[in-house]
Amino acid sequence: MKMRKMSVWLMLAALSVALLLLSGCGQQDATEMVYHVYFGLNDADTGEQEVTLDDASAYIRGVIESYGYGYTEYRTYGAYTENGESKGNDTLVYMMVFVEEENVEKIANEVIEHLNLASVLCQKEEMPYTFYVGEEKQS
Repeated sequence: MKMRKMSVWLMLAALSVALLLLSGCGQQDATEMVYHVYFGLNDADTGEQEVTLDDASAYIRGVIESYGYGYTEYRTYGAYTENGESKGNDTLVYMMVFVEEENVEKIANEVIEHLNLASVLCQKEEMPYTFYVGEEKQS
């Protein structure tokens, strides 16, 4: 009887430890603000694209990285309406998470000035996220 109780307690302890170790599985549900910043590349003065997509991308990446942030870059094509006329242009979109909003504005202003853009669109929203890691990285 005493051995049976000890076996039950040992089994419960092992089960508790296993559940504790597996409960996270490298996942952590949380929320964070995500910023999508749209840089349409038409020049503010000429209304035409004066900088190549590659040159603009290299510059914007350098600015974001100088703040120590990561990002995801999307190369797209978009259009806007000006004086009733639709104008298309190459557009670079940067998704940034784990950044301070005031620095997003500083980055946008620095790019606007250097590339002579009229404005950029910044979209922000709260985003739920989960990080997944491989099982080997659990220990």
